[in-house]
Amino acid sequence: MADDTIEIEYQLTADDVIKFSLNFWSPKKSQTDVVEVSKLKKVGKIILWGVACTIYSFAITGGLREDGFNNVFDSVWDYIIFILLFCSMMLIFLPTDSWVKKITKRKMMKKIHSEKNGNLFSPVKMQINSSEISVYQKYANLTFKWQGLEKIELEYGDLCIYVSSLNAMAIPSRFFESEDEKQRIFEQCKTWFLDAQEPQKETVNA
Repeated sequence: MADDTIEIEYQLTADDVIKFSLNFWSPKKSQTDVVEVSKLKKVGKIILWGVACTIYSFAITGGLREDGFNNVFDSVWDYIIFILLFCSMMLIFLPTDSWVKKITKRKMMKKIHSEKNGNLFSPVKMQINSSEISVYQKYANLTFKWQGLEKIELEYGDLCIYVSSLNAMAIPSRFFESEDEKQRIFEQCKTWFLDAQEPQKETVNA
């Protein structure tokens, strides 16, 4: 960090891009959501166990007809058993967030490697000061004023500078010398960002 200017150099990999995209577009799941999915799976297992016991009970008491399962839908009770069995299987195999992410990651990996993304993975030099952020890449040089940015956040260990609500520059944690350095840079950037918003608030209030 020279004078008031912060300099950061980094280079994204396909894994970095996929990690950020998955975390950005996936719904923010709270611990409550995870617990609810777990409960539903347990309910499914209980129903399945109950159906299995019912079928076994029918079998040993002659509840099932002599021609076996060929006429399994001949009674209302058989329909109920089938519906319970179907519902229990749906609950047990309820897709989890990790499963959805694995499928999405596989599709994104193919997309990234099948298209021209040279600038996305080229080395980046970023210079940050109290008035703006300058980004230098192989095929593009960009400058962003603090007033035009959406927000600055630390997300999943990375420093994320949101250009808009749908676009951000994510700097992976490994490109900082330490967690303390990352925290210092984040706090300084946050201060510059918030200071730049004050004049806009005053103009709106006026």
